[in-house]
Amino acid sequence: MLLLRHLFLWWMAVSKADFLFERQEAAEELRGVLEHPELPKGVPVLILVNKHDLPYSVVPETVIEKLELENYRFNSWHVQCCNGLSGTGLHEAMEHLGRILAEYKRQKPSGR
Repeated sequence: MLLLRHLFLWWMAVSKADFLFERQEAAEELRGVLEHPELPKGVPVLILVNKHDLPYSVVPETVIEKLELENYRFNSWHVQCCNGLSGTGLHEAMEHLGRILAEYKRQKPSGR
């Protein structure tokens, strides 16, 4: 997990079984971070789901549903499946990151 003033990046190294077992804990952890008073409102969220090359990997739709990402309508968020060893999906994640950070900077109120 990487928490910066203008970005929240969460790297999840999970299999489907791990994620489904730990989803409530993960959803509570995400909620705790995004609702923390020191985190600026609307900070972009990028969730990288690693090990996408393995059987029974987690798909983005499952992550969105189980982490209840639809509840964070004030945050721009993106879920990207990837493989840390081969780099698959990381280029796409960084492209999306650039877009959501640029949008956040344009919309961010001054003084925050």
